[in-house]
Amino acid sequence: MYHYTDYDALKGIIDKKELWLCSSLTMNDPLDRQHASLCVKRMFYDDTCDYFSEPRKYLSKDKIDCIFKQIDAIPFYSVSFCENDNDYLWKEYAKNYSGVRIHFEKGVFEECVKALNEKYSNAFSTGFNLLSFRKIEYGNGRDYIKSVGDNVLEFCGGDNKWYNWFELLLHIVSGTIKCNRYCPEKEYRLLFKNTYSDQYLKVAPTIYAMFNELQKVGNQEIMKHLGLLELVAKPKEHYSLNFNDFLSAGCITEIMIGKNSDTNVDDVEKLLSKNKISNIKVSKQKEN
Repeated sequence: MYHYTDYDALKGIIDKKELWLCSSLTMNDPLDRQHASLCVKRMFYDDTCDYFSEPRKYLSKDKIDCIFKQIDAIPFYSVSFCENDNDYLWKEYAKNYSGVRIHFEKGVFEECVKALNEKYSNAFSTGFNLLSFRKIEYGNGRDYIKSVGDNVLEFCGGDNKWYNWFELLLHIVSGTIKCNRYCPEKEYRLLFKNTYSDQYLKVAPTIYAMFNELQKVGNQEIMKHLGLLELVAKPKEHYSLNFNDFLSAGCITEIMIGKNSDTNVDDVEKLLSKNKISNIKVSKQKEN
C-alpha cells in the first residue's frame, strides 16, 4: 500500500520517527467525516430496514438528533494509504509529482498496529482499540454497520440499552465509510479517536461511562509510547505518532521520488543512511 506526501513529511518520518495523524476537522471534504453518520441515519429512518426496528421503538427523533450532534462533535485523527498507484494522489498529496510515494508492506504495518494494541492497550472485541487500522468501506456501508452493531450489542444493557448502543455504534464507524466516488482510491486508514480527552467524552455520556477508565488508566502506557498523551483544551490539527516500532519492523520497503521533484535518489539514500535504515529501495519516477 502507498502513502503520498511531500519531502519534508518524509524527513519527519525518517529523522523524527513520527507519522502525522491529522484531524478530521481539517479535512478538505467535510462530508468525509460525516459520511458514516449519514449512512447510519438513512438506515435508521428507513422503515423497510428491519435492523433498526427495535431501537426505533425506544429512541425518539430528538434523542437520535442529539446523539448525531454529540458524535459529530468528536474529531478522529487519521493517516491514509491506498492500494494502488494513483495519479490523483500524486497531484493532490505529493505536490503535483514533486513529493514522494512511500510503499508500506500492509501485512507488516497491520501486525505492528496489532502488536501495539495487544502490548499496551485494554481493548474490547468491538474494535474499539486506541489505534485501529482498517480498509475503508464505500457506499452505504450497510453490512459493515450491521456487523459493528452486532459486536457492540453485547456491551449494552440497562434502561438506556439502545441509546448506549446507538452512540457507540456511531462512534466506532466514524471515519470508516466514504461515498462511492472515492472508491478508486481503495483507501486504508490508521485511526486514533481522541476520546481520551474529557472535552470530547463529556458530550458523549455513554462513551464516557464505558471507556473513561479504559482510556485514562488502561491506555496510559500506549498513549505515552506512541506520543499521544498530550491533552489539549481544543482540537489539535494533528498528533505526531511515534513511528519507531514501525520502522524497526521494516514496514517501509520503497520510496519513489516524484518526477517534478528537485530531490534526487542520493538525497534520500543519505537521509536513510544517516538514520541507519537499510533495505529500502529508492527510485525516481520516470518522465512519461
